[in-house]
Amino acid sequence: MTHTRLAWLALACVALLPAAADAAPPLPAVSAAPDDDPISVVLEGARVALHRCYEKGAADDYRLAGELLLRLELAESGAVRGVELLRDSVGDAALAACVKMLAASWTFAGLSSSALELPLRFDSPGWQHTVRVEDATRHGDRKSALRVLLDGASVAADRASLLLLELGPRRDVPLHRHTSAEVIFLLEGEGRVRDLSGGKGHKLRAGDAVYVPAGVAHGLTATCCKRSPSRFLVLYAPAGPERAIVDPAARGDGATVMLAKAERTPDRSAPVPRVVGGESVPALPILGGKGAARILFDAAASGDREAALTRLSLDAEAVVPEHVHAGAAELLFVLAGRGTMTIAGRHVPIEPGMAVYIPPDTPHSFRCDSKLDAVQFYTPAGAEQRFRR
Repeated sequence: MTHTRLAWLALACVALLPAAADAAPPLPAVSAAPDDDPISVVLEGARVALHRCYEKGAADDYRLAGELLLRLELAESGAVRGVELLRDSVGDAALAACVKMLAASWTFAGLSSSALELPLRFDSPGWQHTVRVEDATRHGDRKSALRVLLDGASVAADRASLLLLELGPRRDVPLHRHTSAEVIFLLEGEGRVRDLSGGKGHKLRAGDAVYVPAGVAHGLTATCCKRSPSRFLVLYAPAGPERAIVDPAARGDGATVMLAKAERTPDRSAPVPRVVGGESVPALPILGGKGAARILFDAAASGDREAALTRLSLDAEAVVPEHVHAGAAELLFVLAGRGTMTIAGRHVPIEPGMAVYIPPDTPHSFRCDSKLDAVQFYTPAGAEQRFRR
C-alpha cells in the first residue's frame, strides 16, 4: 500500500441550501482524473453534504472561505479509518468539525493507498439569504441563550438584525434601553415585559408582540415553563445592540445601557413599550383568499417608522408573484411550511426554523409547497400596507 498526496482539488461551495438547483457549480476536475476515479466519485457523491457543512460554518459569516487539508488513513477496502486536519485556513470550527465527521464515512473503493492527503477549498459566493436556527452560534448557558440569525456578518443586513432569544423558567433580562427600536415576538412559552411604570408588567403569550421605541426602558422575564424555555424573536432597527453578544468589547459603544438601581424607580410618566395580543389583530385576506396577514405593528400602531411586524399564513400551492419593496428590507422567520423563494433570480428552498433576508429593492417571489406560517418584519415600515389594499 502507498501514500497518495493529491496534487490539487478546488471545491467551490456556496451558502445556499444543497437542494437548490443553482446552489452548486460543477465540481472541478481532480488532476485531470477520469470520471470513475475513486476520489472524484466520492467527492461528487458528497457534494450535497459538503454544502451543508459550509452552510453551518457560513451561518455566522457569509464571507467564509479558505482551505482544509485532510489526511485520511485508509483500510484495505478503501474505507476511511482515521481523519486528521493538517491545515485550516478557513478558521471555522463548525465547518471543520462537520467536514471531518463527513470524511470519516467515506470509502475510496479501488484506491490502492494506505493514506491520502486531500485539500478541500471553500469559496464564498459573496452573498447569502438564509440562516437556519441550528446553525447560528449559541451564546449563553444551559438554561438561557441567544442566537444572532440575520445581521451584517451573516447576510450583509445593514438596516436591522434578527435574533432568537431563549429564556429558561424565571430567567430575567434586567431593565435596559437601546439606541435602536426593538420588536419582540413570543414564539413559545409565556413571559412578561416590564417597564418603569411599576407593577409586574404586561403578560405575554405565544403570538403576542412588543414594540419598544428607541430609548424606552424595558425588561423581559420568562414565566413558563418548568422544563422548556420561552423563545422570543427579537428585531433591532437599526442593527447594533446585538454586537455586544458576539464581541464583548463592543459593550461600550452605547447601543445598550443597563439601568442602574437609582434609575429603576417607578415613574408612571415614563414612556412604555407597546404590547399587542396576536389573536386580537384581524386577519386580512391576501392572494385572492389563499393567504392571510395580521399586521401587529405598523407606523400607526408603534408610533414610529423604524419597523413593521406581520404574521403571515399561506395555503399550500399559493404563489406570491415577483415584487420589490422600494427602500425597505424584509426579514422573515418561518414557523411552519415549505416552499421555494426566488431572490434576484436565485432559487432558495425555504423550511421551518429558517430566517430569510431580502435586501431593499430586490425582486423576489415565493411558491408554497405546504401551508406556511411565518413572522415577517419590514424596516422601515410601510411595505406591509399593501396587505390592507
